[in-house]
Amino acid sequence: DEIYLPLLDDIYLCVRSIPSTRDQLDIKVEQRAGQARSTSTRDDDASRDGNKRDCCAVDRVDASIRHLPVIYPSSIRVHTKEKGMASQQLVSTDAAFERAVLCVFQALPSATPLDQQTAQAQLDDLASRPVALFDTCMVHLELSQRMEVQFYALQAMHGLVQSGGYAALDDGRKRALKRSLLQRGSSAAGSSQASQASQASQLSQASQASQASQSPPPLFMRNKLAQVIVAIAAEEYPAAWPGFFSDVLSALKENPASVDCFSRIMISIHEDIISLEVPRSAAGAKASMTFKDAMRDNALEQVAASWHQMLVMFKSSDPGLVALLLNSVERYVNWIDISLVANERFMPILFEVLNSDHSTHGVAQVAAVEVLAEIVGKKMESGVKLSLIQGLGLVPLAAQWADTGLPGMMSCVSFEVEDHDLAVASAKLLVNLANEILDAWKKVENSVISLQTVGVSLDDEAILEATASCQTATMMMEQLFPAVVTAFRIPQDDVSVIVAPFMLSYVSRIKLVSKRANGELAPVVRAQLVALLEAAAVCARFDSNVALYPVDYASMEEMVIAEEEEQSVSSRRQDLFSLFRNASKLVPAAAYELVVNMLNNSLIGNGAASPAGAVGAVGGATRASQGTSNWQDAEIALSLFYQLGEGMTEEVLKSSAHPLVELASGIIQLDDSVATHRLVALALLEACARYAKVTLFRPALLPSLASKFFGSAGLGHPASTVPPRAAYLLCRTVKTLRQPISAISRDILCALMPHLDAIARSPIDNQSVYAKLGCSRPSGLAAAGASATIGVSGAGVSTPDDRLFAFEAAGLLVGSAEDEKIQVEWLQALTRPLIEQLERTDGNGVTSSEPSVSSTAADKQMSEQRIQSGNDQNGQYQAALCRQCMEALTRISKGFVSKMCASRPKLTQALLQPLEPAVKAVKALYMVKEFRAKFLAYVHRLVECLGEPIVPLLPTVFWALDHPQMDASDFKDILVLVNQIVVRFTSNQTIIDSVVIPLFADCSSKVHEYLGSDWDWSMRTSLEGVEDQGTGSTEELRERAELQKQYYTIVNSVSQCTPVIDRVLSRDSAAVSDVFQGAVLNMDPAVRRLCIATLSGIVLHWVRTQPLVEVKEVVSRFGCDVLVFGLLVKPEAGGIDIRDAGSIALLSEIATQVKLLATNDRVGDVFLSAVVETATTRYGWNQEIAGELVAQIRTLDGRALRSYLKSMVVVGRERLR
Repeated sequence: DEIYLPLLDDIYLCVRSIPSTRDQLDIKVEQRAGQARSTSTRDDDASRDGNKRDCCAVDRVDASIRHLPVIYPSSIRVHTKEKGMASQQLVSTDAAFERAVLCVFQALPSATPLDQQTAQAQLDDLASRPVALFDTCMVHLELSQRMEVQFYALQAMHGLVQSGGYAALDDGRKRALKRSLLQRGSSAAGSSQASQASQASQLSQASQASQASQSPPPLFMRNKLAQVIVAIAAEEYPAAWPGFFSDVLSALKENPASVDCFSRIMISIHEDIISLEVPRSAAGAKASMTFKDAMRDNALEQVAASWHQMLVMFKSSDPGLVALLLNSVERYVNWIDISLVANERFMPILFEVLNSDHSTHGVAQVAAVEVLAEIVGKKMESGVKLSLIQGLGLVPLAAQWADTGLPGMMSCVSFEVEDHDLAVASAKLLVNLANEILDAWKKVENSVISLQTVGVSLDDEAILEATASCQTATMMMEQLFPAVVTAFRIPQDDVSVIVAPFMLSYVSRIKLVSKRANGELAPVVRAQLVALLEAAAVCARFDSNVALYPVDYASMEEMVIAEEEEQSVSSRRQDLFSLFRNASKLVPAAAYELVVNMLNNSLIGNGAASPAGAVGAVGGATRASQGTSNWQDAEIALSLFYQLGEGMTEEVLKSSAHPLVELASGIIQLDDSVATHRLVALALLEACARYAKVTLFRPALLPSLASKFFGSAGLGHPASTVPPRAAYLLCRTVKTLRQPISAISRDILCALMPHLDAIARSPIDNQSVYAKLGCSRPSGLAAAGASATIGVSGAGVSTPDDRLFAFEAAGLLVGSAEDEKIQVEWLQALTRPLIEQLERTDGNGVTSSEPSVSSTAADKQMSEQRIQSGNDQNGQYQAALCRQCMEALTRISKGFVSKMCASRPKLTQALLQPLEPAVKAVKALYMVKEFRAKFLAYVHRLVECLGEPIVPLLPTVFWALDHPQMDASDFKDILVLVNQIVVRFTSNQTIIDSVVIPLFADCSSKVHEYLGSDWDWSMRTSLEGVEDQGTGSTEELRERAELQKQYYTIVNSVSQCTPVIDRVLSRDSAAVSDVFQGAVLNMDPAVRRLCIATLSGIVLHWVRTQPLVEVKEVVSRFGCDVLVFGLLVKPEAGGIDIRDAGSIALLSEIATQVKLLATNDRVGDVFLSAVVETATTRYGWNQEIAGELVAQIRTLDGRALRSYLKSMVVVGRERLR
């Protein structure tokens, strides 16, 4: 046995490779092993029997897992030497334990959930006994052939250490565990195929076959092994295991497995013990610092030497292992002594790895770059940092990338990326290097300037040292900048987002230096800025390899691709365009020349030798072609031209020779054929809108400018996304040039009419609706820019249609005309098609011109059901047309002001003409909420611009808005209109008597109807969102709460109208009572504040107009119950929470009103006396405290009084307990 058993595994694997003998060998080996176990058991003494029973306690497994497949254990002789005693013990794996582990890991298909639960219970029971768990796991870690069992053993050991069970083990077991783990980590089965090949020649033929059949342990096993070793080190190093690092390094062999294990141990030390990114307790942070200090004092030099030795050994043969090793180095650079890695031995190896063949060493190159980036980014003094960077020799290496391209790029010419990770890592290194040089340069220079500014004199040596440091930084930046520009030009978002922040910082630095030098720039710096401008233009350009549809997408996939690309470019351009603008301000002539050349090359097709010639080419173009370029070049050229116009001053506009003015003139006169692609058209329109003020001093350009917006590059563009933006920009331009452009308003209106007609007839761009109606999707003039979808509810959810800005522009043009007759003619021409469309609306048979409803309730119900169910597609389309018409009428009316309409009665009548058909349409389509909203917006606009002439038509308007299905939300919308009427006509007594007072009385009574008798006026239910059968759903509660707020708003408006207060807001009126409730009980601080302001206006009016005897009670109630002592009510009883931010404004309002009452000549003393009486009689305060309150009210003001009231609330609520 002593000879046979140690070789059993080799013989078994060798012979088992013969298929014919495999099964027989399994049986014989198992039989022989069983005999050996029985013999060993009989020879054991009583003590070993006890240990055996403890270690094999898991044999008592529930019978429910006995049916699982039997796993044949291997059997070998284990040699142990502890405390000078040598023994040989034959141990083997426990099949029951292995089955339990496999069952828990779901590695046995036949195991049921009950089996898994039982197995988990058995393992938990074993885990509760640390010694038994340790012995069992040690045996299976050495002997088990199942990876799941080995991993469980390691995992259990890890948990044993972390849970404190490791401390219960004796020293012998601890030493055995550490030795076993380190030996396992350095085993030859560890890492690479190269290691296996180097050992193959030393094996016998049978052993060679066995070794070839083995494979490296999986990553999770190697990582777990390292975690267990590090967990033990965290417990014992440096006190109990001072030689941890020496033991780890001495256990290593010259094979990849050892290096792999060492690297993972170092990574695990960083992540589990040292890293500051992991939240730790105070004790954990202290232990981490102790571990780090011990490493710094005793181990780092040895570890760094091992890093170097391992890199030298495997730098050429195993790039994956080198990458892992360098990953471990990277984690320590930021806190170890930099000389351990930044030296003449270590740096050449990093450079050698970086310059190695990318096809085989790509992953190692990335790791080397990351280590270099950490070395460069290590914090230190500015002068020392510059010396370090210069001594590393990294700047000359990185400077070569300007010609060769960054590592990971295929070439510097095509800017194609071969290895994305390496290119990104190289860009980070390059930017880190440039940032560190720039920061050190600024700190050295600023330190000298700061000291000189405060009057501190510097000796010559310090000045020379600072000067030398600045010169060194300047020289290195000049060498490095071309490589940074090369990286900036890489068409990868991941790279540009890294480089752009440095470029912004560098331009800011140049701007500061230029300011100190009175605007002078060195030739080198000027060349750098020019290169930066060119790189920013390249980086901001759309990728030619991404196909973006020129007009409209043909499929959803094409649309999604285009949207993603456009969003990506838009996000990238935010920093790029900011960089371009900042750099162009430093070298404006170079920026103009660059943009001019780009415009000529992309839009004209013939470049120019000078900016002047280029401007002339653009200005003289009448027919441009994009045949020699592509749309990407044209789009970026126009976009950069747009960026140059930011902040253009009036002096520039007046200058006839300024390059921007000349260039803008040429762009405005370009033929529309240059903008066939939708993105080019949008860029052209944006540029024309930004430079529209050029026409203020060049009126001859106005026709060309206007034609851009309604021509084939604007409203007439076939792409659905261009007309909406063109309409908006046209409206903005008309507002900017309202007086000059009125000279050609007739021509513009004539050109706009077909577009307006098309927009009015195409309210939605929903292909399914058009298909159901049997008509095609609108295109060209009728293409909608904002989609609208018809929902199952029938009303539809529409998005704003920016094409309607064209109607607003038309209204502005008509409103700017001097002749009333011309205005009326054009207004009628604009509104006639809209009126005709409204008149064609019959609401599916519901038509009426009288106040009585002509159709029956059944007819209405059927119509409502058809519209709401979505079955009547034609009805939905007609409703959408009416919405479009109402919105267009509202936009047109924005061009007219009340002063103009008051002096032109015919114009007023023309504006009122669409109201009658609109009333009929809203009565017919009363179930379409969106149409009612558009109608209300139109009426709001008429009230604002017409004033009194609309008052006789208001009853008809309210009649149209009233319908049987009206809810709280609908009535709230009506109250908004009523509030506008109250505010608009407060100075007209006739309208007050005939309209305002009846409207307010009617609304006040109906508010109570819609709120209901069970409504909680404190709004607690709606704010808390509590649903029950009595109050309704959450949405209904919200709508009723909004109605209550709007009701309080109307009362507030009425309280500011002196002629109305005495007639509708008497002391016994329901409105005053409602406002009192809101001021005392409402849970919303904003609503309570509104109610308090309203009551203040009412009460102070009564104080001014009524006898003092009659108002004493009201003043006392308002001042005490509402203002001062109303704050004492606790939040749970309906009071406010003074800790809430919204309560600050409420307290400020209360302080203001308290001061107004206290300083009022008639009722000030009455109010303060009531405060004292209420405090002493109702709240039980003594006379001294009440007197102090009154004294504070008299003396304090503003914020001080608010603070005092806040403290009074806290103290007063405590007294109430």
